[in-house]
This record gives sequence, C-alpha cells and structure tokens, in this order.
Amino acid sequence: SGEGQTPVKKPDGLLTAEDAAAKALEHAGLKAEDVTFIQKKLEWDDGRQVYDVEFYSGAKEYDYEIDALTGAVRSFSQERSATSSGGTGTVIGLDRAREIALAQVPGAAADSVRQLELDQDDGRQIYEVELVFQGWEYELELDAVTGAVIKFESEPAHQ
Repeated sequence: SGEGQTPVKKPDGLLTAEDAAAKALEHAGLKAEDVTFIQKKLEWDDGRQVYDVEFYSGAKEYDYEIDALTGAVRSFSQERSATSSGGTGTVIGLDRAREIALAQVPGAAADSVRQLELDQDDGRQIYEVELVFQGWEYELELDAVTGAVIKFESEPAHQ
C-alpha cells in the first residue's frame, strides 16, 4: 500500500513519540533539522493519551499536544523569547495590531477578531488579541511599540 506515509502504531495502538513529533513539525511548517527538541512525552489529558511535544526554533518555543491515538493536534502554542521594549515609544495602533494578529492565522478576516485591547504587562505596553477561526480560538500578545508577537496560543474552540 503506497498511499502516503502511514504513522507507525506501537503494539498498544498508539503512535510513537517520533510520529507525534513529526505531526507537530508538519503543523508548525518546520523540519526536524530546524528545531531543538525539549521533550516528547506521553501523558494523560482528559482521559486521553497525548504526547506533549516541545521544541525551539530560532527565538520561538513551540508546545504541542498531539492525540496519541489519532495523531490530531489537540492544542498548540508558540512563544517568542522577546526582549522588553521598555514601554517607551509610539504604539502601533489598533488597526496595525489587528493586521499583525490576522497575519498569524492565514485566512482569518477582521470579523474573526473577538477582542483587541491595549494593556500593560510587566511594565510594557502590549495588545491582547483573541480571535476565532475555523473552529479554533487564538490568543496573541503583541508588543504595542514594535508589533512583535510575544505570545501565540491556540486551542479548539468550545462549541
């Protein structure tokens, strides 16, 4: 059967840690040689077995939860290890913050944004953005001066 690559199942019917890591990399659009793995660990979450897969690429840290039975991405987050802008400078504005946030979620439009507000975090100005698109909820924090993405998290939207 040459129908694409079938994930390898362990005797207990679960994917291997390597398969789970491959699913996370595919979702992130990265290759194994581009990242440094922190962990690939099988855990229980809400009565399901999942792999917690964490890795670094450049200045970003990725954290994935992969269903150990199906290989589905149950949740993921991405954080930039950012240096503080010190809270000085001109903020980029709500419209620009919305553009940056939407650019992180291909296909999402302005009506996907549920919340967008300027806030303070550890002495720096940030924009907090929440949006919902194609059954996923996204939470982002942007540096209000530079527009850099500080935090990016997503999870399936609760129906």
